[in-house]
Amino acid sequence: MLTVLLLGACVGLILGVTGAGGSIIAVPLLMAVLGMSLPEAAPLALLAVFAAAAVGAMQAWRRRLVHLPSALPLALVGMLVAPLGVLAARHLPA
Repeated sequence: MLTVLLLGACVGLILGVTGAGGSIIAVPLLMAVLGMSLPEAAPLALLAVFAAAAVGAMQAWRRRLVHLPSALPLALVGMLVAPLGVLAARHLPA
């Protein structure tokens, strides 16, 4: 459990500092450190990054830094396409 918490902290820190890249870091970490397969790691990473991004987005929203005309279509398309990526991960080699 401590390992999972440390991985989450690393991903959250990278996501918070850069604003992106959480899944790119989380998936290989989950695979290397916890021995997960790609189909197992991808949805878990998406969920973890979603939670961290939601916290950051809410903080930016309160400071009026979110540009809704850009954010809404970006988020909508991302939500629609993410399941395709998870499906692809099931069929691609790690």
